[in-house]
Amino acid sequence: MNSDLEILPKEEDFEEKIPSERELEARMIAMRIRELLRSQKVTDKETGELRNVRYSDIVILTRSIKGFADVFTEVLNREGIPTYAGTRKLGCSWII
Repeated sequence: MNSDLEILPKEEDFEEKIPSERELEARMIAMRIRELLRSQKVTDKETGELRNVRYSDIVILTRSIKGFADVFTEVLNREGIPTYAGTRKLGCSWII
């Protein structure tokens, strides 16, 4: 007896993941960071000369790290942008 067995993927395998507002915001920020790296110059503190923007020149400030850091670092890292997230006692949060 010859029976062809076909295994179909689960329905959720067909569903496309819809990005959250934070993910979309992080993608826009990644695009802006790439644009800054390509097109902007800053004055180097040590030499006083103009130089291209580096990742270390960029910081993203948020009111709270909760709900931002995990999404932003994931998206930015996926886009090839190195990140670090932290907070200060005064309530300032940042992602670089």
